[in-house]
Amino acid sequence: ASDNYFASKVGTAKLAHGELKVGTGEGVASLVPDAPTYDAGSPFVSGNYQVKTTAEWTAKKATIVSQDGTDMAGTAKLKYAKAGDYEVTLTLKNAHGSDTRTFQVIKVKADPTGINGTETADMKVYAIDRDVLFDVETPGNYLVQVFSTNGQMVASKAVSVNGAESVRLHLGAQGVYVVNVKKDGKTLRTVKFICK
Repeated sequence: ASDNYFASKVGTAKLAHGELKVGTGEGVASLVPDAPTYDAGSPFVSGNYQVKTTAEWTAKKATIVSQDGTDMAGTAKLKYAKAGDYEVTLTLKNAHGSDTRTFQVIKVKADPTGINGTETADMKVYAIDRDVLFDVETPGNYLVQVFSTNGQMVASKAVSVNGAESVRLHLGAQGVYVVNVKKDGKTLRTVKFICK
């Protein structure tokens, strides 16, 4: 509408659209009208408005093999050229805007000690909020232990893997933790995490 009001089909209600601009003095502001937009949440749009949320992953030094997601859940498979510590960023977008979050991902490549020396285990350990997740694709007996910085074990899980599997350990509090991953009794990697 040219008068900066939403066009209403219900009664005589008038609702302006504008932005509150800060003035020069303390506590001084003014409402500057601008053209209304009829997007998600607009009070004068009839019917249902579907808000579709999309997920987009980005990662430095990685190839994104596949990604999928909604506003409730999502996954991404990444491929790295070499072992190391990396970060991945997730951006969720919809009609209301976007939000971005960065996660620490640890990718570990085990020593080739399997049958005939041909096994190479691609494994990754990462933290999301107060959960430590451990993904592995190579068969074996794994032990994941989480320690506080004063050396106290706060979580532990042993798992026998025949194929691709994911293990989740929940930590009760925020803080800095050390994660130790062993395969068949041999330490593969010890990593420090910050859980927020």
